[in-house]
Amino acid sequence: MKKSLVFFVIVIFVFVSFGCNNGGESSLGTLVYNGQNFALVMGSLAVFGANGTIPESYDIDITLADGSGSNSIYLDLNSDQLSVLSVGTYTWSAVRAVFTLVDAGTFTGIWDTAVSGTVTVTQSGSQYSLQWNLTMSSGATVSGNYTGPLQVF
Repeated sequence: MKKSLVFFVIVIFVFVSFGCNNGGESSLGTLVYNGQNFALVMGSLAVFGANGTIPESYDIDITLADGSGSNSIYLDLNSDQLSVLSVGTYTWSAVRAVFTLVDAGTFTGIWDTAVSGTVTVTQSGSQYSLQWNLTMSSGATVSGNYTGPLQVF
């Protein structure tokens, strides 16, 4: 949890400070938090490498945000490839393994963490498509989608 919050804050700071967005284009997706819609215009991907002694499991974090960084979603995914976010469905788990989502959070004025759900990833060239359905610790439901590039950190 501490790693995710620190990473989340750093990425949002970079987005807001340096304008890592899609060039002012329209929304690349939507974050729906308890029925409230937020447009997503930027995304990042960070590779943290192997997950200790877990065979063929690699830590890849995704952050998707609106233009101000005020509303965003963070996804800690475990891919089966070292430097690539693998296509497939990632299911929430308290234990790291291939194709698990071990941490996720949204910031829409408050930080809220996931306790269950899935994230589906597809890819076409340099464009990723993500769809998610999560239940948060507050009881809120979070869903959404994003299709576009992911800035690699």
